[in-house]
Amino acid sequence: MSTELDSFSIKDLENRYSLVRSNIYNRLDGLKRKGYDMQPETRSGKSIYNAMQVAVMDALDRHLKSGSAIASFPTLEEANLSYGQGQDNPQLSYVKQDRELEKAEVRSKPQGFLGEGLIEVFLKGLAVIFPPPLPPARKGLELASYRELNEAAKEEYQLSTLNIANLLGLKPSTIAGYGEQFEDAGFIFTRNGRRKGGQIAWRVSKSSCMKEE
Repeated sequence: MSTELDSFSIKDLENRYSLVRSNIYNRLDGLKRKGYDMQPETRSGKSIYNAMQVAVMDALDRHLKSGSAIASFPTLEEANLSYGQGQDNPQLSYVKQDRELEKAEVRSKPQGFLGEGLIEVFLKGLAVIFPPPLPPARKGLELASYRELNEAAKEEYQLSTLNIANLLGLKPSTIAGYGEQFEDAGFIFTRNGRRKGGQIAWRVSKSSCMKEE
C-alpha cells in the first residue's frame, strides 16, 4: 500500500527519526507545550500527522541533534517572528514547494493546523532558525536525484508534479504535458489520482532496464 508524503502515522515517525514510540510521544508533548497544535487526525483508528506537523518535528529533530534541548526550541510565536527578522532561506523543504504547486493547481481549503496565510510564514520562520541540512558535497550531487527517485520507487511514495520536476531538472508544465505516463532517467512515472489538497499524484517505478535480475 502506498504512503502519501503528507500522511504520517506514529510508526512512520518512529522510522523517520529512528526513535522508539515513547520518545516520539515525548517530542510531541514538548511541542504542544511550546504552543504547536500537534493533535493528529484519526483515520481507521490510527493517529495521522500531516506535512505541516512533520515539518515542525523535522525542525525539532535537527535542534536536538545539534545538542540542544526541547526547552530551548522556539515557540510557535517565536518561529513566526523570526521570519520577519531574518532573510528568506531558499533551501525550503519539499513541503513548502508542494504548497506553491497546490496554489497553482487547485483552489481548496488549506490543510493542516495553520491558516493559509500563516503556513508560508511559519515554515520560513522555522527555516531561518533551523535551516535544512546542507546539500551533499558536489562530488555526490550528480547521483542525489537518482537516490531520491530510487527511494520513492521502493517506498511507493506519491510524488507531486513539482517534486518530479525538481528531481529531473524540468519545468512542472513539461511534466504535466507528458500525459498519464512517461519515462525518464531509468524510471517510469505514472499518474495515480490526487494527493491531499488536490495535487496530481505520481507513482514512481524502475524501468525494466533498471530492475535487478
